[in-house]
Amino acid sequence: MSLMIRPIEQNDVERCGRIGYQTHKTISSAHGYPSEQPSEEFGIGLIRSLLDNPNSWGILAERQGTILGSIFIHKFPPSPVAVIGPLTVHPSAEGGGIGKRLMDAALLQAHKQNHDQIRLVQSPSHIRSFVLYTKCGFILREPLFLM
Repeated sequence: MSLMIRPIEQNDVERCGRIGYQTHKTISSAHGYPSEQPSEEFGIGLIRSLLDNPNSWGILAERQGTILGSIFIHKFPPSPVAVIGPLTVHPSAEGGGIGKRLMDAALLQAHKQNHDQIRLVQSPSHIRSFVLYTKCGFILREPLFLM
């Protein structure tokens, strides 16, 4: 059962949006703060708007036709800086290397697009993703506070 990484298509929007909502809800509930994505509709709308943005590029991970997560990379011409996010992996699939595969694919795409710098923003409460981003070569520059 190999993991396939491929571009997000219009018919993937609802599933990717639901996964984003479920992921954020699970993390925020575990830490006792409101989710950054208040509803499934919000998550779906976010994915739809990112997919429709010509400066954003999204990919997903799937196994046997089941979408397990997604990630986006964004460019802001003429800036040489690319931005990664959101990265979401369905809570039932966390810890299986899916986030790493998605990050590797996004970083490869950023380098193919000749971005000099790559940035991301991370909520401080999700330690597992901090570990992933550190393994991918990111360095903590500034804390982020959710208030």
